[in-house]
Amino acid sequence: KQGTDEVLEKIPLEETKAVENVPEEVDSSEEANEGNESEPAKTAKKLKGIVIALVAIVAVLAVVTIFAYKNSDTGKYNNAVKLLNEQDYKAAAAAFGEILDYEDSQVLHDKCIYEQGIIAMDTSDYAGASILFETIPEYEDSQDLNSQCIYEQGAEAMHNSNYEDAKNFFDQIPEYQDASALSGQCEHFIAIANDDTAPTITGLDSQIDIQSGTEFNLRDYIGEHIKIKDDISGEITDYSIFCENDAFDRGTGIIDTQDTQVIDVTISAKDEAGNSGNTQVQVCVNPIHVTADNPNPVIYDGEYGTVTLKSMKHDDNMGIMAYTFVFEYSNTSDQDIAVYLKGSKTSINDYMISCYAPYPHAYVASGKTGRNEAYIYDEDIPTDIGDYTEIVTALGFEYRDVDSTFYYISCVFDTDALS
Repeated sequence: KQGTDEVLEKIPLEETKAVENVPEEVDSSEEANEGNESEPAKTAKKLKGIVIALVAIVAVLAVVTIFAYKNSDTGKYNNAVKLLNEQDYKAAAAAFGEILDYEDSQVLHDKCIYEQGIIAMDTSDYAGASILFETIPEYEDSQDLNSQCIYEQGAEAMHNSNYEDAKNFFDQIPEYQDASALSGQCEHFIAIANDDTAPTITGLDSQIDIQSGTEFNLRDYIGEHIKIKDDISGEITDYSIFCENDAFDRGTGIIDTQDTQVIDVTISAKDEAGNSGNTQVQVCVNPIHVTADNPNPVIYDGEYGTVTLKSMKHDDNMGIMAYTFVFEYSNTSDQDIAVYLKGSKTSINDYMISCYAPYPHAYVASGKTGRNEAYIYDEDIPTDIGDYTEIVTALGFEYRDVDSTFYYISCVFDTDALS
């Protein structure tokens, strides 16, 4: 019994150990089916794996090949040509730039730069175009086009009065068109901008003496004699004449020389910088002066003919002492004219004296020569005016049937010129 009990007691322990040593159950259909697969199925499965592996290898090789192609000179070249045909000149130039030694890449690279320059010129981007053409001076007409771009930049700067910039542009291309001449103009304008020196006026006397009755054109006289020079502008021909005296006709330039007077004239000239130079001139209209040394002068020689003083006497005139003036007049006008002394213009020591002439006047016919007389009577000369040595008067001209003077000439008769 004891033996039997011991055996019975040991059995559960062994069963327990047996259970502990049993492996975990694996529930896998693949393993379950492995033993059931046929040989053809196993073969097909292996072939499929091989095919997949080969495809992967081919794909990898293709990727490697494409990558290698694209990074080869041939690949880069063909890509650059494609960009060129698409007119993407900037990208094409960059692409050709990586393989300049491959086939004609250098030429095509320069062509792409050239085309970019042409496009820039078409949009008036001359600065950008010039930069491009400068990099390919040997390609086709790039050098001429670069010169044109520089010229255009200079012309624009000059138009905007940026003369220093313009000169710098033109100086880069002295042989191109008129760039050298334009550079000189810019230099001139730069000098003008810094000029503060007024022009100088020479050639004119400070006093211009003319006789009454003389035909005198102030504008013509100044034009014949004036010289105006400036350190920058050089010779200047434009000037202005300022004269407030009514004797000066601003329209014709003629000065009325009938009256004795001093006419102040200012001549002004400006240089290109606006600096003004001035000079003053006095035009002195002097009377015809009859002296002992010149007792018979030609008093008038002009549009209306010639008048000469034949004699001046102080003697008895029909029982009255008087100064008698005899004028010989050659009338070249188309009307009958008489000449005489104007009482309103006659004075002795600034005292107004009356003058007389035969009445009616002895008119000298047109185209003829005759004589006219005038008188100053002693009884019209006050005794209290003191001693005198000259008679101030004027020789007047009068048309027949027109009882007024239309022209006169200022005269001074020295009393010692009596004949």
